[in-house]
Amino acid sequence: MSMKSESITINSFNEYIDIVNRSMGNICLFRGQVEDLELLPKIARPECIGLFQNQRFIESWKKTIPALPSKDLSNLLNDEELPITKPTKEMKKYQKDFLLFEMKMFSEFCRASIPYLNGKIPNGKWEWLTLAQHHGLPTRLLDWTKNPLIALWFAVQDSSKMSEAEQKRSSTYGVVWQFNPKNSDFLNTLKDKTPFSLKRTKIFEPNHISQRIVAQSACFTAHKYLNDRGFISLIRNKFYKDRLFKIIIPYNRFPILKKSLSHFGINSATLFADLDNLCRNIIEVYTPE
Repeated sequence: MSMKSESITINSFNEYIDIVNRSMGNICLFRGQVEDLELLPKIARPECIGLFQNQRFIESWKKTIPALPSKDLSNLLNDEELPITKPTKEMKKYQKDFLLFEMKMFSEFCRASIPYLNGKIPNGKWEWLTLAQHHGLPTRLLDWTKNPLIALWFAVQDSSKMSEAEQKRSSTYGVVWQFNPKNSDFLNTLKDKTPFSLKRTKIFEPNHISQRIVAQSACFTAHKYLNDRGFISLIRNKFYKDRLFKIIIPYNRFPILKKSLSHFGINSATLFADLDNLCRNIIEVYTPE
């Protein structure tokens, strides 16, 4: 199914600034991606679905789960436009087990992470989920930022890993998504006290529980799990698909754009604020072009 979102290709830092400046004064969120993938949280991506289906992994807490239904569930997870059909018993069991899989991982993180928190225990499920997301656990949160320069950095960050041949491939590109939400699209965590029973996918602005959240001007879309089709990509969500705009960045522009961002203080050291990324940025600065 084709994506209806509009797009434009940029080749310079100034072009990018001109585009994002057009929305100045409006509420905007941005998300940078090295690849043009679906706007799905990590818990709904193929690699996590594959982990869920790995029989050896789940045998420790569940005797059996059904194989993927004959109508490939990976498509159902991505598409809100599919006709609604009455879920089969097989599908209902799959959904129940998948949500149990999600909760098992989340609960294990909450239980086992406490010794690493130095007494700073998150307050409630939203803060726990935020912390888990920022440390790589598959969750139903999808990262966004309020800063378009930070989004651009995430889109071009891997330029140092590309060979010359890869950098010349004009058919390969990264993207920055611009999302124009309404006030009604934002969560009220006093009313929505748990991430696991949302009425629809909404925007979540986290408390500043870590330096990384502050440094990255972070916010999230918190995705609802639909009983008849799983998680829906924002690109195919009827509430949001017409308010998404895609900025395409060719691979061969990554290095120069990353250099421009560093000139304005956007680099791994400032965005992640730890010694590992400080060293990463020093190496990049002193690596000959």
